[in-house]
Amino acid sequence: MLGECNFCEMPHLKELYLASNLITFIHPRAFEGLKSLERLDLEGNQIKSIQSTTFVGLGKVYYLNLRKNVLETLTLDTMKPFMTQLYNESTTFNLEGEFSQPCS
Repeated sequence: MLGECNFCEMPHLKELYLASNLITFIHPRAFEGLKSLERLDLEGNQIKSIQSTTFVGLGKVYYLNLRKNVLETLTLDTMKPFMTQLYNESTTFNLEGEFSQPCS
């Protein structure tokens, strides 16, 4: 579990690798304060859902890896903080996997 404001004291952190940590839940404010974050790797956990406010404030992220989780849905609202980065040639979002419901 990633609790509320786990990384608040790290505003200059640029890369966060949390792959294969058996994370099942991410608090909607877990990444609050990570204004400089560019790379977020959450591959290989047990994440079922991500709240729409979880990634708010992470507008500099150009690499997001959510592969090999058990995501049931992933909404457009959840991904909105990254929309401006979609125009960057080096942007990478890894979302491959099996969803139990269609992504919306």
